[in-house]
Amino acid sequence: MHRTAHPCFNELDAIFDRVDARLKVSDIIGWALEDERFHLKIVELAGNRRLCETVSTAGARLIDTELA
Repeated sequence: MHRTAHPCFNELDAIFDRVDARLKVSDIIGWALEDERFHLKIVELAGNRRLCETVSTAGARLIDTELA
């Protein structure tokens, strides 16, 4: 039986490809931003709006701190 992958996996694959590409060129800031997008997408796909808002806010604060 052949199963078609859910479209959400295509989104995660695309983000992961960008994570990998940033890492390969030692773009640490780009890697961190894409890594955050990857994990936030997983939380979004889980469907918990409150958790998504919490993770998004915490991630933004962490990146602001790191870039300061």
